[in-house]
Amino acid sequence: MIGPLLAALVLARRHSYHAAFACMLVPAAVTVLLVSSVRLRYPSAGRIAVPIDARTTDGSGAGILVSGRLPRAFWLYAAGAARVGFGFADYSLISYHFAVARTVPASSVPVLYALATAAGGTGSLAAGRWYDRRGLTVLIPSTLLIAAYAPLVFLGRFWSALIGTVLWGVGVGIHETVMSAAVAHMVPAHRRARAYGIFTAIFGFAWFAGSATLGAFYDYSLSATVLVAALTQLLALLPIGLAVKALHAQASGS
Repeated sequence: MIGPLLAALVLARRHSYHAAFACMLVPAAVTVLLVSSVRLRYPSAGRIAVPIDARTTDGSGAGILVSGRLPRAFWLYAAGAARVGFGFADYSLISYHFAVARTVPASSVPVLYALATAAGGTGSLAAGRWYDRRGLTVLIPSTLLIAAYAPLVFLGRFWSALIGTVLWGVGVGIHETVMSAAVAHMVPAHRRARAYGIFTAIFGFAWFAGSATLGAFYDYSLSATVLVAALTQLLALLPIGLAVKALHAQASGS
């Protein structure tokens, strides 16, 4: 939150984007220092012992990791997450719309982004607790709620844009917690690194492609932009629902 708020303060006082982005080097540098300190303090983090039943032998008694296939629930879930990501407009497009439509003052654009990050953090805590109690099914109502960000952001005035931006931030927060945590429940520990890499790549490429598509639609039709963003996220409900069913079947061993 500090970076966007600092940028908003500089914009309001100096009206200079150059100075605003220069000030954001401070929280960026702090972030790098924090990550580096954690890496130095916990050098063995991420090392996972492979279970015996995940190994075979090469004739000499040495264990060789059996790669195995990722479960069906994972691929269904990744397909749903890709649709969710495709429907997420990048905040660059959202802020551009705020500037073009003049629904939000220029100095308030980074403030709304700060609110989105705060909503993402709060939503992460709430969604994490909800996920621990109800499991993957929490993504169904949350996806319905988050899909409303597009019409609020792109078609409404200031207060609608504010609510839509908060929902957008909640969606990002849920992706970074519940969506990622669910992968661990679908895949054995010795396969999770590969699963997370594939899942993140799928979501990232989908978000990139979706942002590019929404940006192209924006030049021609604002209504089409909203329709594509909202409809794509709603279509994610089908593979997510199938993933929930497959996960239950996987847990029961059927």
